[in-house]
Amino acid sequence: MLTAFYSRTRWKYWKRALRYVLLDAGAVMENMYLAAMGLGLGVRAVGAFYDNELCGFLGIDCVEEFPVLLMLIGKEVRGF
Repeated sequence: MLTAFYSRTRWKYWKRALRYVLLDAGAVMENMYLAAMGLGLGVRAVGAFYDNELCGFLGIDCVEEFPVLLMLIGKEVRGF
């Protein structure tokens, strides 16, 4: 699970903060894909999740820190 702690970026970049947070999340996702594939693991990015339920599970507030991306990494299953 990748979360963003928004205020750490906002103090410096103001209106562009969300843009930079999401660009960084995309770079992390790409590198996770490359690392997982290099290790022969399957990887899937999931952007469809219930924010409030996930925040409750993670113990974050969903305002200052919020989920951006869920990645499933493990043994690859062929045929799906």
